[in-house]
Amino acid sequence: LSLLGRNPKKTIINAANKANGIVDEANGVTINGFTITKANHEGILVEGSTAASCSMGACTPGDQITGVTISNNIVLSNDQQLDTKTSPPTCPGVPGVPDFDAEDCGEAVHLDGVAFSTVSNNVIQKNAGGILLTDENNSNHDNLVNGNDVEDNIPDCGITLPSHPPAGSDLNIGDASFGVFRDTVTDNISKNNGAAGVGVFTPTPGTSSHNHLILANELIGNINPGVIFHSHAPGQNLTGTEVVGNLIERNGAEPDPGPGESDGPAVPTGIEVYADVTALPIDAHILGNTITDETNDIWIGAPSWANCGGAPTPCYNASVYLNNLLGGQTGVNNVGSGADVAVGAANNFWGCRNGPGASGCSKAAGNVSTTPFLTKSVKFP
Repeated sequence: LSLLGRNPKKTIINAANKANGIVDEANGVTINGFTITKANHEGILVEGSTAASCSMGACTPGDQITGVTISNNIVLSNDQQLDTKTSPPTCPGVPGVPDFDAEDCGEAVHLDGVAFSTVSNNVIQKNAGGILLTDENNSNHDNLVNGNDVEDNIPDCGITLPSHPPAGSDLNIGDASFGVFRDTVTDNISKNNGAAGVGVFTPTPGTSSHNHLILANELIGNINPGVIFHSHAPGQNLTGTEVVGNLIERNGAEPDPGPGESDGPAVPTGIEVYADVTALPIDAHILGNTITDETNDIWIGAPSWANCGGAPTPCYNASVYLNNLLGGQTGVNNVGSGADVAVGAANNFWGCRNGPGASGCSKAAGNVSTTPFLTKSVKFP
């Protein structure tokens, strides 16, 4: 099935007072050439018709949707029922179990339990959030988010890959999520959004968002850091994601990463890799990025993170290489325990030919190995 508009500026779905502009519960659907605006919740929602369910700790996934293409649309000013006067924000009328959609009404384009699908070349602006890939209903994997212009979506992120408990319910916290994995986010503009440019999150025990590729995006002027990883609790999987070849500049801080946490980066930051002191290490690979106009180009750990237990130390090892660290202040800031958290940051350009800490160069802080270093900027790839 193909839903084809003649021209997105002339083929307009005004979803005022409706939950959504378009809901897709079928495989192989193409949605192309529309403006979708003023929905109470998502402008475009893709999810199976059968919901996930849990009983006594055993969870059964709902239908998974595959082979969907969402392209060349304008998704504008949806999530109209979001109430930002409450803290946290709420969304009256969210269908099903609302616990993990209530703070953003599901954002502009929401793929829940979707695989082998594409979201490309859309303009997504002035919604509560931009593009959201989740696993409440089934696993979410092997999707392509490519070439989208995602701007001014407030209060949430531009592009978000969070894992949630089955059925999105607080009642299932601790049960293994279905997982968000192997998604590719490439060649997008994510700018001036209300939280991260791109966020990869595991908020509760048992959640899993891993092995993504975040490649060649422009992540500019977002309220929180350009790329954020959050691991908030034990029993999570936030490993194997690569952040490659992105332009990251003029993003903000995130001193309060989650409920009860006040130990995130308090100054403007390009890439934040945050693990709560109770969480497992985050295995992230950061290479070939150009980061400028930030106080921390890359911020890793959580203050005093020391959760290796009986494992050999350091057990939390981050890889940072072939980046242009041009913020002029702290290029790599490792705030974890020096014994437990180590950052390998060889072969980066620190803003001048004399290396980290030299006049005119960014510096390293914490347990960061910086040699050898590059004496001129690197073009990647």
